[in-house]
Amino acid sequence: MRARALLAPLLCGLWPWAAGAGTGVPVAPPAPEGADVAEDARVLAPGRAEANRIYDLMGLPRLVETMRAEGLRMSAQLAEDYLDAPSTPAFHDMAARIYDTERMDRVMRRAFVRRLGEAAPWELDHLVAFYGSPPAQRIVRAELGARRDFLDPEVETEAGREAEIARVEDPDLYAAVGAYVEAGDLIEMNLGGVLTANYHFYLGLMDGGAYSMTEEEILADVWQQEEAARLDIELWLRAFLTHAYQDVPDAALDDYLALVRSPEGQRLNAALFEAYGVLYNDLYRALGRGVSTLLSGEEL
Repeated sequence: MRARALLAPLLCGLWPWAAGAGTGVPVAPPAPEGADVAEDARVLAPGRAEANRIYDLMGLPRLVETMRAEGLRMSAQLAEDYLDAPSTPAFHDMAARIYDTERMDRVMRRAFVRRLGEAAPWELDHLVAFYGSPPAQRIVRAELGARRDFLDPEVETEAGREAEIARVEDPDLYAAVGAYVEAGDLIEMNLGGVLTANYHFYLGLMDGGAYSMTEEEILADVWQQEEAARLDIELWLRAFLTHAYQDVPDAALDDYLALVRSPEGQRLNAALFEAYGVLYNDLYRALGRGVSTLLSGEEL
């Protein structure tokens, strides 16, 4: 049986989440036994306290709750696509176990802190000071609110229209959004994340035994999505960032853009990319495995 293509939801905005676009789909090696214990020890090691604080100041624990809601909604669509029926209790329970907020937060925090903890002390101090400031906290609240708003498809559609209107009626906001997307290379970075997540979904389908595909077939199916995904990402970014930043003062956006362009801002983005990649590759492989197991008629 051949798998159907899955377009991973766009999981970015302020927080792009994976690397590797245009260079092939990366495959993370399986973690060795005891890896969680070792990773937790590294996260709590001296020098990581600032990175943990930045994780909290950016509102990432609260974001995980919205990510769970996004995942459960997408899983319901998966049930219809793969099982040709509305989501069953077994499928819903499987998705709820996968999108466990405590585990998601633990996995993402560990990867984030491990990577950002490599930053120089002055970089971490600057990031703590920036994200602890009232203007930055306003941006964080705006982004978290926009992410929750986008759980409503009608809001997302309307935000797309607002983004186009801003081109004429609010050129400063339109330019700020464009500058942010360019500074963070958000389109290509998100494209890499989408394709990588889909690759891991296919691996999960193979793990469950209901599908049989070669490596070449998986890669071909994944890369067929590239151009359509790139366009969707560009439109989504414009809609999301316009919706999030429409009431944020220009000065706050200018300061934020300066941070994104700085060495410490680039290091922060790298930590975020890695954290999202680790988390979503794991989630999507588990989803693929769950779908395949259900199709095989086995107990989850």
